[in-house]
Amino acid sequence: MFRVKQTSRLLTGAQWFGLALGVSACVDSHGVGPDVFGEVVEFSTDIPVAELESVIESAAARVEIDLGEEGLVAWVVKIKVAEPMAEPEEIRSRVASLSITDASSSLTLELGNLDVGFNGETTLRGSDGHELSLERFAGHINEALAADFPVSIKARRLPADAPQAPDDTEFFASELRLQNDAADRTLELNIDRDNLTLNDAPPPDGWMTVLGLAIEIRVSEGLTEIRHAREDLEHIRFEGQVTSVNLDRHEFALGDDAIVRLIDISKIKFEDGDHHRLPSLAAVSEALRAGKKVFSAGEGVVENQRPLTIIAAHVVFELEIRVEDFWDAVESVALDAMQAMLANGMVIQIDEHTKIRFEEGDRVHLPSLEAVAAALRAGEKVFAKGEGEVILESDGSLTIRAFHVVFERELAVEDFAGLVTSVNLEAHTATLENGTVVRVDDRTKIKQADGADHLLPSLAAVAEALAADKAVFAAGEGQVESAADGTPQILAFHVVFEVDIPVEEFEAEVESVNPDAGTFTLSGGLVVKITDHTSISADGDLKTLGGVAEAKAAGHTVIAIGKGHVAVENDASFIEASHVLFKIVVTG
Repeated sequence: MFRVKQTSRLLTGAQWFGLALGVSACVDSHGVGPDVFGEVVEFSTDIPVAELESVIESAAARVEIDLGEEGLVAWVVKIKVAEPMAEPEEIRSRVASLSITDASSSLTLELGNLDVGFNGETTLRGSDGHELSLERFAGHINEALAADFPVSIKARRLPADAPQAPDDTEFFASELRLQNDAADRTLELNIDRDNLTLNDAPPPDGWMTVLGLAIEIRVSEGLTEIRHAREDLEHIRFEGQVTSVNLDRHEFALGDDAIVRLIDISKIKFEDGDHHRLPSLAAVSEALRAGKKVFSAGEGVVENQRPLTIIAAHVVFELEIRVEDFWDAVESVALDAMQAMLANGMVIQIDEHTKIRFEEGDRVHLPSLEAVAAALRAGEKVFAKGEGEVILESDGSLTIRAFHVVFERELAVEDFAGLVTSVNLEAHTATLENGTVVRVDDRTKIKQADGADHLLPSLAAVAEALAADKAVFAAGEGQVESAADGTPQILAFHVVFEVDIPVEEFEAEVESVNPDAGTFTLSGGLVVKITDHTSISADGDLKTLGGVAEAKAAGHTVIAIGKGHVAVENDASFIEASHVLFKIVVTG
């Protein structure tokens, strides 16, 4: 989205691959209709896979691969052989995660889990093209990811002298720019014949392998289009501020630089719910009359040079919007208007497109404006944090339409730890030796793990352990509250109840082995049991009980070194080993 003023920019001819647009390949057009030069003119021609092979057989080329919303199947493969190979290469995709380190940082993209590296030399930009600090750039991405709000990136780099090897996954960005189109999944790279592999037994018809990603080409199934750009036409990408609109001629002007004309098959990129995009030239005209700034970006062909007139194949119209972060206490809620009033005077507008961050079982965050209102009525303090578009400014107070928001209750939260001295199953509480009373409810997460017999799954299990004179340790975190009688207690968000199990170490000769029972007996009579959770050291000479039995049968002396906890079964005690190492003693 355009957030601040952006100057008009126009690239022509061989330059058009160097400018990325927030426009998906699915809105591309083959031609520009019957009104250009008095005949139908096509931007590109569809070619079969075999012809794609011949196009790149003798020379490197620039390829633009547009993928669907998921997977690695190409929707459109657009090839251009006359493109200068020095133009920047690009990746456009949603961001999956961000990692910041002192030396070198990286973005992991949803497109093939590609890692894009960057450092202090990389230029970072907002969606308006203006430079951002690392703190603001990373903050925007992290805030959006935390709110499960889609955030997309355009990564650019200067290409090497020769196309990158197909299995080489490295992409280090010289520039990163936030993108508006969350559905855009596009690669623009230099390739040669090594990147294409045809399939003798389709489907798929073949693979275009770039950055280690084997992207399927499925022309025969109607899933992929391969387009060869016409070399006899002047292709152009345009971007800039719309200064005027002529609805009668279906035209708009980009400053004093160019006129862009729309025809019947021109595609306007717009989706329901877009706050910052406009669906038609009429909407653009209305926005200009209202004093708003509108920017346009798209692609087409040159019809005339003086004045420069472009016939648009596809175009996007974006309002200049002002985006603001917000964070403060919520003072009141107006449910009819779906608004939250903050202590700093900001008004936060919620609509059906606002992403409210909340997960089931979350005790701190609230799922709706109604829940915020209920918390305020109960005397609780609630904070709102998020990002959105400024839709009204009056007397220094802003009304912001939230893109994403988290409503967070202010809770007194404390850690707790100590030995459990008693349990009250009716009250669902456990009292610790330091006097702390811990309450659990249906949403309390009690830590458990398969095979971890020392972790107890419930208060009832804790009570049974105490009755058996076992020591139980509790640790966790929760909300400070008061019981019905006013006694302070903690409502546990999560807790671990751990039995203090004696650990026994052993190091002795193995006297006998029972592989069927999973046990071996040490000199002195101590029995050790191997379970599915026992780790047998790879540094030892033997890796299985069967191997120990065979070594004993061959007359070897075997030493077992390890530890485990004491267990009792059928009135017989033994050690259940957590890990063990077997060594063969060589004598003589």
